[in-house]
Amino acid sequence: MWLSTTDAVNAHRIKIDHRGRITFQDCGTYLIVANANFDGGAGDFHLFYRLNSVDVPDSNVIQTISSENEVSTLVNNLAIKIQRGDYLEIVYSTTNSELGLITLVVDTTTPAPPTTPSIIVRGLGDNNHYEEKNYNKQY
Repeated sequence: MWLSTTDAVNAHRIKIDHRGRITFQDCGTYLIVANANFDGGAGDFHLFYRLNSVDVPDSNVIQTISSENEVSTLVNNLAIKIQRGDYLEIVYSTTNSELGLITLVVDTTTPAPPTTPSIIVRGLGDNNHYEEKNYNKQY
């Protein structure tokens, strides 16, 4: 995956690196919202969080896809206490190797909304630092 952003990276104290790690420069309680677009086959799609490379308990959400022609979006919200220098990772797994992240590209021949990224991540801390990143599947 590659990373694009809708905000000026250096203006915030929440950083997301090329590996997808969200690193926090300020301690506090944060609300993290991730939504993932996926398709490719029938099966279960899991989306969960890891804090400092350890699975966050009870953070997994699951969506079952019943058709290989189905496109779906899964949203996962996490409120978590963070220490300075902690990093968070958003992880997904599937029960079908054909099921995966997608980027929805719109038809450019008619007026249409912008492309939908594979994953959109938003972070909001009790200290009012906000960051949004979009992850797109690389072809």
